[in-house]
Amino acid sequence: MLYQMIVGAWPLALDPSDAAGCREFTERLSAWQLKAIREEKLETDWTTPNTSYEDTSRRFLFAVMEDQTGFLGEASSFAHRIGPAGAVNGLAQTLLKLTVPGVPDIYQGTEFWDLSLVDPDNRRPVNFSTRMSALQDWLAPPELAATWRDGRVKQAMIARALDLRRRWPSLFARGSYEPLELRGPRADNAIAFLRRDRKAATLVLAPRLPGCLLPDGDSIVIPRHAWSGTVVQLPPATSLRLHDVFRDRWVELEEQAGVEHLIADFPVALFGPD
Repeated sequence: MLYQMIVGAWPLALDPSDAAGCREFTERLSAWQLKAIREEKLETDWTTPNTSYEDTSRRFLFAVMEDQTGFLGEASSFAHRIGPAGAVNGLAQTLLKLTVPGVPDIYQGTEFWDLSLVDPDNRRPVNFSTRMSALQDWLAPPELAATWRDGRVKQAMIARALDLRRRWPSLFARGSYEPLELRGPRADNAIAFLRRDRKAATLVLAPRLPGCLLPDGDSIVIPRHAWSGTVVQLPPATSLRLHDVFRDRWVELEEQAGVEHLIADFPVALFGPD
């Protein structure tokens, strides 16, 4: 679990040669580790702490994290390699949170990528001025895909999805939830659903298990050819004209829609009435 946490929480901009940055990360991991082993209640706990075991655990962690020529380099390389798939999963999960039935809850600071550990790590100060500045630029999410590591792409997606909810409150408060079937070679690699009421409709499409679809390198954009032959099956007699919220285009939808046309230059898709 320790190694999984190191890779999973590895800061996106941290280089293993950055001694001060690695030390700060290690201190954060140490606070998480202490909380984890105490709450596991096998060798130590909050009421009767085993300080010898806790000190040994801390020394082991620091020994691992001070090996800058071995483990740290491999951990950093692996975290960087799986980063794009993690980002696509993050965008997909966030889009679902914003569009499925219920009220979306966005914790402070998580408009950008958030790799915080358990409290108190997740209560660190948030740079809201950076987030406000990025919002004022109002760039479309696909424009930010190439620089996804700075987090602006996630906030841009959130902003547009929330803006759609603001303009069509009844659709998201009382609209139906209709899961859609996917067919074709990559049918297991996406999820799609409709939300509808008497006045409007929205279509949501998000990938799953994206690691096998992404190209080598640092891109979060799934190539169109990866979706070739995969379609979303819409309800019978469907005829919808919807606006692509992230790409600012209109699409005509009938009973079948090719995923490669719905997801073009961004890993997720949201279509609304306007």
